Amino acid sequence: PKAGVFASGQGRTVGSLIASRILDDDPPPAYDGAGSCFLAVSSTEAAWVGCTFLGENGPDVGLGPVSAAATADMAGWEQDWQAFRI
Repeated sequence: PKAGVFASGQGRTVGSLIASRILDDDPPPAYDGAGSCFLAVSSTEAAWVGCTFLGENGPDVGLGPVSAAATADMAGWEQDWQAFRI
């Protein structure tokens, strides 16, 4: 998978692995290839999409209902993302 959400998940796993080595602790579980995002269907409706690419039985993809509420959730997520600073 090449979307940013998967790179972010992999990055968290790598960070946890590095921390576990520094702290001489048990390593975290391997990255499971899971991620989710919003899919804009129109200017007023969106849906949530989630998937796990590295599952035991292959990729597993789910699509939530298309709704205006999902559009509002997407807008909130975008606002939080744009406000994030390190």
